[in-house]
Amino acid sequence: MVGVFGVPFDVSSPSKLGSRFGPKAYRETSTYFRPHTTPGGSVIEIDTRERVDADTVRQKARDLGDLPVSHVDWSKTEGLLRDTVNQTMSRGAIPIALGGDHFITYPMVQGFSDAVSKRNGGRVGYIQFSSRLDLGTYDPAWGKVWRGATVRRIIDAGTVRPENMVWVGVNGYVPLEDWELARQLPGKVFTAKDVREHGIAKITARALELAGKDCDGVYLSVDMDVVDGGYVAMTGAPRFDGLKNLDLWKAIEILGRDKIGAMDLCGLNPMIEVMSLGKTGQRFGVDLVLRFILAKIREAHLL
Repeated sequence: MVGVFGVPFDVSSPSKLGSRFGPKAYRETSTYFRPHTTPGGSVIEIDTRERVDADTVRQKARDLGDLPVSHVDWSKTEGLLRDTVNQTMSRGAIPIALGGDHFITYPMVQGFSDAVSKRNGGRVGYIQFSSRLDLGTYDPAWGKVWRGATVRRIIDAGTVRPENMVWVGVNGYVPLEDWELARQLPGKVFTAKDVREHGIAKITARALELAGKDCDGVYLSVDMDVVDGGYVAMTGAPRFDGLKNLDLWKAIEILGRDKIGAMDLCGLNPMIEVMSLGKTGQRFGVDLVLRFILAKIREAHLL
């Protein structure tokens, strides 16, 4: 079972606000994919020839709605996110969160760790697809509740050991102090250049190996800014040397077949595109989530 919920929170982002409307945009655009869920219907992936039975998807996926986050009390939102992931997993479902900006990942990884620890006392790993490292500590304007500190908070809290931290798709300019810290940590950074040189399949497999070593579950966080702005411009600060859209598609399919126990999709800002006429970013995001869900269903031999 997969439980999808929205996290309309974006007040930790120093770039243009608007990612709080991401969950709503994904739901509106998901009607384009209704053949995936129309009772009795079926679709087929033209390249792989894999059939998608809509009734199975309906049985195995649930939309839990948007969480009632607080935009003025981070401690309340933090606790809500942590508990939601923990409780979703305690009911046997894989949580998929639709953001929202990237700082929401920090408490959700904690909730994931709580659930895995409760289940078997095991450790968890973390894979992040993003153009950034998010290893900052404090922003002069935003303080500690700042999306640039997401991974640093996870590490400082002891939720994930640094050797089980993997970044994929980092590109462009990042703060020098973030890069120097990343080089000191035992985690692994795969840049967008690494993906271009070695291929997304090889990089993703290696990321899974590193993040999952001696762990009982891996959390996957995807920031839409990892994709080149030529494909998805609807982010707070589009990059133009990022991954191809097909790279991320392939990675999601590989990750969905492995021991990824929770996922979030952050960083979409539907207010960026003029009147949201094209809706390319939100359609791409919906496709990513569906690919992950279908991979999980296939993993359970239900398709």
